[in-house]
Amino acid sequence: VKEFIKSFSKEEWRMHHKWRVEKTIELLRKRAIALKKPIYQAVVLVDLEGMGFSFRHIMPYMKMTSQIDKQNYPETVSYIFLLNTPWVVPLLFKMLAPFIDPRTKEKIQASSGTPDLAHEVMDAKVLPAAWGGENQIELPVAEVNSDSNGNDNDDGLSIQNVAARDLYSFKSKCDDPKGGKYVWLMKLESYDISLKIEWIDEKNGTKEKIVDSKKISQ
Repeated sequence: VKEFIKSFSKEEWRMHHKWRVEKTIELLRKRAIALKKPIYQAVVLVDLEGMGFSFRHIMPYMKMTSQIDKQNYPETVSYIFLLNTPWVVPLLFKMLAPFIDPRTKEKIQASSGTPDLAHEVMDAKVLPAAWGGENQIELPVAEVNSDSNGNDNDDGLSIQNVAARDLYSFKSKCDDPKGGKYVWLMKLESYDISLKIEWIDEKNGTKEKIVDSKKISQ
């Protein structure tokens, strides 16, 4: 918990959480296209094994996360399963409950192991073996990867420092016929920043201006 608080300011966590949700929505959309059926909700599993009362120090982050989801991403999650919950979870949940949307509370299932409902909602071939399923996939461990420039990189997230009066351009190919969805997270040291986004049709070379903002203030 102490390392988490040292690593993330509330603002940095807010930006990271919004990026993660946007990434999830993007994955849901790709899956829906592949299966040719609507998929607009995700199932969230959170392993709380080893969590102690020190988790209370992260409560402000959790409150902020709940507010972001309520305002910007309603009904994105179908179920939230809390696995391997220790004795302290009910107490902490009572502290957090007033800040959670009532509809979201109904979706939360907690268990000292894996909630029975998780086995009903998720196919055994999908649920990891560590949580009672048949999927032998090794559960991921958080780590920081670096690109060729030494910048932190997480699933395609590019971090770039741009000096004053300097220009940085980024081009990404979009194979989605309905258009892509991109998120820019900018930590500004000054407000004299301009952002321009263009859609380029490679077949005929035409350009369509999507965003052209001068002196972004926030």
